[in-house]
Amino acid sequence: QRSQNISALALRLAHKSQTELLNSKQNFQQETMGCTTSRASAEETFVKELYDMFTSGNIEGLITAGTDDCVFDASDFGDNVPYKGTYNGKAEAKSFFEKIGKAWGAGPHGGVAITFESSNFEVKDGYCKCSMKIRQLTPDGKVLLGTETHVWEELDVKNKKWKKFTVTQDPDKLHDIAYDPNTNQPILMCKLCWSLFNDGKIDDIVDKANVPGGTFSLLQDEAKESSVVPYAGVYSTEKMKEAFGKMMESLKMDETMKWNATDFKADGMIVTMTAEADMYTVGGAHIKSTEEIHVAEVVVREGGALGTKDWTITKGSAHIAAFTPKKAE
Repeated sequence: QRSQNISALALRLAHKSQTELLNSKQNFQQETMGCTTSRASAEETFVKELYDMFTSGNIEGLITAGTDDCVFDASDFGDNVPYKGTYNGKAEAKSFFEKIGKAWGAGPHGGVAITFESSNFEVKDGYCKCSMKIRQLTPDGKVLLGTETHVWEELDVKNKKWKKFTVTQDPDKLHDIAYDPNTNQPILMCKLCWSLFNDGKIDDIVDKANVPGGTFSLLQDEAKESSVVPYAGVYSTEKMKEAFGKMMESLKMDETMKWNATDFKADGMIVTMTAEADMYTVGGAHIKSTEEIHVAEVVVREGGALGTKDWTITKGSAHIAAFTPKKAE
């Protein structure tokens, strides 16, 4: 037990150091571009307050902060997006939030909010531009995944007022794809899980993307051989964090790590993925493969949103080889 506590403490400290390094690097990059993430401007601070109102459901506060002639421009979205439009004045702006609240299943209405994360702020007097990363599961089975650009203009930071807001989709067109009737939503659900993994959002995978009662099976097509792999095994959804914890302890989770799906095929709610792995163990052994197979079962939750239940990884011989002790010559 003592050794486990020491290992857990070491892991937390390593993650803290890595996070501090990444934050320092990001702050330096943004400051050299004329932004001030570490010393936020009044414009950035005010805009973040507006975002906090949105994520906490304080829509009335967000609308009150608008001027009487405020403009909320969401005209960049495709025709299938239910909240597309240009909204003039407080009453129309409020109707936008009513539409998006209904579409996204705000509060207890079946939606699952995973990520609404701003970054890359560019500010000047009365102006703020930033990127917004979104991961959202709607109560009608849609998956929103991607980034968009927000521009706030004619900000009155002294009196806490905004006049114009414009949102445009980045090339991934997250809103258009989510509401395109030809989009395969189970595949998009699996892509969301991969994006969370590559951002290190393990808690969000387990607590928000997954549903209870599932299994996470790792390398059990070669159960005997894979016993040398620290994270191999079958885990319940409730024990998934244990599996990820073992990965973090035994793999180099840094910029050299590449683990992504390269191909997706869906048969109903079952998604089969070919994955490419190129990473190192903490001991320096190389794991490189283009033949891993991941199979996920996507289900519909009680509230209507999608979620992943079972996730199985097979053909992981590269993992087994990396952890197999080398015979002395």
